[in-house]
Amino acid sequence: MSHSYVNCMIQDSRGFLWFGTEDGLNRYDGHRCEVFRTLPGDVDSLSHIRVKSLWEDGAGIIWIGTVGGGLNRYRPADNRFESVRPPPNAAFAGGSGIVHHIEPDRWGRLWLGTECGLVRFDPGTERWAHFPPDRRSTFEGAELAVEVMASRGKDELWLGTRGGGLLVFDTRLGRYRGTTPAALAGATVWALAQTAEGLLIGSDRGLWRRSDEGRLEAVTGVAGSVRALGVTRAGDLLVGTERGLARRVRGQGDFEFVRAARGQPGSLSSDRVRCLMEDHSGVVWVGTDDGLNHFAPDRRKFAGAGHAEFDERLTYRNVHLIFEDRLGNLWVGGQGMGLVRNEFDRRRSTSFFPGAEIRCMTEDGSGRLWVGSNRDGLFRLEANPRSDVRPRRYVFDPKRSESLCGKRVFALLRDRRGHLWVGTERGLDRYRPESDDFEHLIPALEGRGPLIYCLNEDRAGDIWVGTLGHGLMRLDPASKPGTPVTRRFTRRDGPGELGSDDILCVTEARSGALWIGTNGGGLNRFDRARGRFTRFTERDGLASNTIYGILQDERQRLWLSTNNGVTRFDPATETFRNYGSGDGLQSLEFNGGAYLKSRTGMLFFGGKYGVNSFEPDWIQANPHPPKTVITRVSTDRNGHFAPVAADGAALRLTHRDRLLSLEFAALHYVAPERNRFAFKMEGLEETWHEAGDRRSVTYSNLEPGHYLFRVRSANGDRVWDERGESIHIRVIPAVWQTWWLRVAGLIGMGSIAIWMYRRHMHFLLERRQALERLDLLTAQTRQGALVAHEAHNPIFAVNNSLRVINRKVQGMDPELDDLLQLLGSEMDRLRRIVKRQSDFTKRPLPAFENADLRDLVTAAIKVLKWGNRLGRTKISIVASGGFFPIHCNPESLQQVFMNVIGNAVESMSGGGRLEIDLEQTSAAGERHYIVHFKDNGPGFDKAASDHLFQPFASTRTERGTGLGLFISHNLIKKHRGEITLNAQYHGGAHLMIRIPRDGGCHHEESDAPVDRG
Repeated sequence: MSHSYVNCMIQDSRGFLWFGTEDGLNRYDGHRCEVFRTLPGDVDSLSHIRVKSLWEDGAGIIWIGTVGGGLNRYRPADNRFESVRPPPNAAFAGGSGIVHHIEPDRWGRLWLGTECGLVRFDPGTERWAHFPPDRRSTFEGAELAVEVMASRGKDELWLGTRGGGLLVFDTRLGRYRGTTPAALAGATVWALAQTAEGLLIGSDRGLWRRSDEGRLEAVTGVAGSVRALGVTRAGDLLVGTERGLARRVRGQGDFEFVRAARGQPGSLSSDRVRCLMEDHSGVVWVGTDDGLNHFAPDRRKFAGAGHAEFDERLTYRNVHLIFEDRLGNLWVGGQGMGLVRNEFDRRRSTSFFPGAEIRCMTEDGSGRLWVGSNRDGLFRLEANPRSDVRPRRYVFDPKRSESLCGKRVFALLRDRRGHLWVGTERGLDRYRPESDDFEHLIPALEGRGPLIYCLNEDRAGDIWVGTLGHGLMRLDPASKPGTPVTRRFTRRDGPGELGSDDILCVTEARSGALWIGTNGGGLNRFDRARGRFTRFTERDGLASNTIYGILQDERQRLWLSTNNGVTRFDPATETFRNYGSGDGLQSLEFNGGAYLKSRTGMLFFGGKYGVNSFEPDWIQANPHPPKTVITRVSTDRNGHFAPVAADGAALRLTHRDRLLSLEFAALHYVAPERNRFAFKMEGLEETWHEAGDRRSVTYSNLEPGHYLFRVRSANGDRVWDERGESIHIRVIPAVWQTWWLRVAGLIGMGSIAIWMYRRHMHFLLERRQALERLDLLTAQTRQGALVAHEAHNPIFAVNNSLRVINRKVQGMDPELDDLLQLLGSEMDRLRRIVKRQSDFTKRPLPAFENADLRDLVTAAIKVLKWGNRLGRTKISIVASGGFFPIHCNPESLQQVFMNVIGNAVESMSGGGRLEIDLEQTSAAGERHYIVHFKDNGPGFDKAASDHLFQPFASTRTERGTGLGLFISHNLIKKHRGEITLNAQYHGGAHLMIRIPRDGGCHHEESDAPVDRG
């Protein structure tokens, strides 16, 4: 809150609460209070910080009356304020700057109670009118200020004035009617409320009621000035005075009062009440001059008491004991407060042991009361004692073995045999009435403890002893002192074990189950047949793992007081329902030993600030679901939250908004800390996300498109607002995310792909043509080498013959000599030409490099394929192993493979199958590759196969040079390999190429013939 002085309040149609203070306007959503103030230089802010009156019209516009700034209106859709003032030259312009009250009529006009009287403003026409009081209708010297108004029928208003009493104004005729009642003449009327009993009038002279017949009478029971009035939906009357809040329940005659008490939970922050109202969920809000207060008056929830029933001077603090005696008196004890007896038949409260810390209490068969204290031992009071009677006291005396074993008494139990059991910080005693002393059943262990904290007798008569630090013990009451413990349970890690060694309470249910409340170990159920424990903790829904008290109602549900409120547990379904301070609890902290189920079925729990009592059937689920609203949104680009308009407009985002945060609220104020949420983003998510009490969610990098964010909420009783709230979200795509750009991109990418494909095809075609030219050139070179080789011997023979002829005919004919000389020189030139051709063909292969044999085969197939030389032949490659690395000249081997594959394809002109198998083998310590070429063509006959690798050998009659396999044979030889024909293969041809892996270690061989001359 921006200020502790609260002047006015409303709840708008969306469910937000608005509070006008002396320092600004506050909007509350159950979690955050947003403050609106006057901002210098900002015309869209409030005209003045002092807010005196509020009202919402049918369009959702909030009208604000200020002290000094006149009338303002707030449009939630625009999130801005607008100052609305009368013309500056109007006679009432100055006094209208203070607006005490706003009241609409059926025509939509606003009637303003101002410092200068009654003013009318028409929002439709923006016109103003002033109606000063008729002096004849008021007492002499009356002030003009109108503090409050209320509708009287269709066309009349009740006006409460300052010093002028109560007036009636006819809005249709625009004039005052009648005079103020004599009892209110000169009075200041602060509040008006129309009820079934008539008009209630709150004034500086107290509370008055005017009947429909016009009779005016004072309402007794409320003293002092009355500043605020209200009637709840249940019909309860609320009266805000200068002395606190008075409440009269419908059908009852007396008022209950709630006043300020420093440090007392549930009290007012101040007795001077200025305004009040009931919200849609049934919570009553009370504004004072020193803070804002709220409470839920639903009587089905927990009733709280911070003091004795019939004496407010006897306050309850740190309650550790609640006990009901046989007379029906209620005893309450605690730390520093002593013991208080509440006698309902006499309507009297009496204090015993003032200042003492009382921890436990029981009653014996004769009606005597036994009281255990924290430091003063054990007391015994006679039946129905008086406060001035001195009790019998039992204390620890180390010199007497039969005295009480400790001075701090935490637990008392009277069993069905009439025995009195006393649990102290040093063990367990049993009282011996015949000698008025004690026998020690569980003495101190190892010089200390065990501290006995609680005692319980089950239906079998066994005594269950809860200790602090020593676990749970079971006693046989018939056992002798020193050996009564029949079994002891202590904490051990693992399933089926006790949750803690600190036992705070033990209760046996009507079903026979034994329930144990522990300190930090949760709620434990003991299965006596199996000797195992079942543990329930906060993970299962328990409010706290520290359980102080366990009570069972008539429906066999367990009610648990804890360190964090009260929990209801249903053993049949193993479900929990937790209750907090918003349900009327004295506080969230309760104390051990302070729990009781009365004879009438009423349940009591005590804690830090008093006692809560309730009938279990009172505790019903709140049927009012919350109103869910989306309060703020933000993106990482704008960096701040902005309010969400209530007009359903879509939220537009761009690609630059990478993060989207949404904040939401449940406008239900009974216990806002227990409200729960669920959300989903339709278009992105299929299921609802349970968010617990988390009030915000952030999404990142939403794709362009349309979304619908939905959120719903539940109140503390899990009653859901199924309709919830939603907001449409549109993410506008960037230019590069638009459909037309994507289509253009696809077209562009397709064009590039086509261009690249064509370029690749052109490259393959050029490469194939280059290989064909190289093949032709190689063939021509080889053919030239063969010609040179074959021509060498004839030339040698011709030269020798010419020399012989020249010797025989020399000198016989000069012309013949010249001719033989010319013939010899030309033959020498021819020999030199042939030798140069032979030398040219002996050039070495290009440099060798590392390659993959399978890639070379594949590349050869691709060249033939894109050269349309494969026809309809189906080629398959079978490779045993992943890689076939080889050191070779890749161009030479690729040429070999093209020759072999091309020959196989051409032999199957009508189409066929060619299988290429690659395998690895080893011979003489060297690794080899064998490439098999198997086709289903016509194959080779025996005659052709004998000279298949000879030059000019060909099985084709129409075309071919007959040099392909010959050249391939020579290239393979330069790689130290061999190419052979499998003559045993039937059904086609089978060529095999064997080549060493390190094919580069070859020997140069000359293809030139031997020159014998």
